Amino acid sequence: MSEVWKTFEIEEFRGAYFDVEVYGYVTTGGSNRYGSDEPEWIECEIKDIYNPRTNKRVSKRLYSALEKQFGDWFEEMLIEEYHYA
Repeated sequence: MSEVWKTFEIEEFRGAYFDVEVYGYVTTGGSNRYGSDEPEWIECEIKDIYNPRTNKRVSKRLYSALEKQFGDWFEEMLIEEYHYA
């Protein structure tokens, strides 16, 4: 399990534009090598979302709304950050 983070620019979210820092854990497993029958896999779990201007966590309500609307995008980009960072 590796911790990763990335700053995202949120556009047109309820009429607002702002940045957030998203922190998550990336977990990998499986292997197609050495005769293993388990395919490779990768998962990402979002842990925290911060406002970079204040260095504080966003409210629970905003966290839920952001995760609902942008959760898949956050996870995909954090996995990409894990691979290429």
